[in-house]
Amino acid sequence: PACHKAVWQHHITYAVSEALHAVLEETDLGDPGVTAEQGMVEDMIAKTQSSIENMQTNLYSHGWDEGINKKVEEQKAQLQSLIARREEYAADRATEEALRAQVHDWKAFMAKRTPEELCDLYHGSIRRIDVDFEAGVALIHWTFTLTTTKVDLTREKARARERTRAAKKVNSDEPVSRVSGQVVEPRGFEPLTSSVRGMRSPS
Repeated sequence: PACHKAVWQHHITYAVSEALHAVLEETDLGDPGVTAEQGMVEDMIAKTQSSIENMQTNLYSHGWDEGINKKVEEQKAQLQSLIARREEYAADRATEEALRAQVHDWKAFMAKRTPEELCDLYHGSIRRIDVDFEAGVALIHWTFTLTTTKVDLTREKARARERTRAAKKVNSDEPVSRVSGQVVEPRGFEPLTSSVRGMRSPS
């Protein structure tokens, strides 16, 4: 829902950006390594490929069997799904390496991102976010490390209000001259359409 999206944008985006910056600084991306989940996927790919080869051999050796052929097709579909997951891991890795290059100029880098770019960035770097509404806490799981980050939602909501108040104060402190041309005519204080001729400023 739109309201949920607004809560995400206003209350935790800033915290997620800070957390992502911190975890990128702390994570050694020099050696990609293999997470337990990636290892499991690679193992399943190898087993599925072997299973397909064995079933196809049986089909060719013992004659056509519709039941075995159906299983082969199911295994092929599963294999494609596993390969797609492997490619997602590679894409996530590329995303994090690109982000790592921006760590030293993080605020400027994030400020230049469009909402769509930020969405893609978080999609590639966050595996999931577990939210405990009673405790007011969110736990971020990243795609590139087993490290998790805890976010205090109550604190972030208060910080969001402070940023909003600060932004409003900056706007209210701007010189009136910036908008004065839209309020009165340059030749006087009374609009040209006024019927009070005696109080009109001279043209």
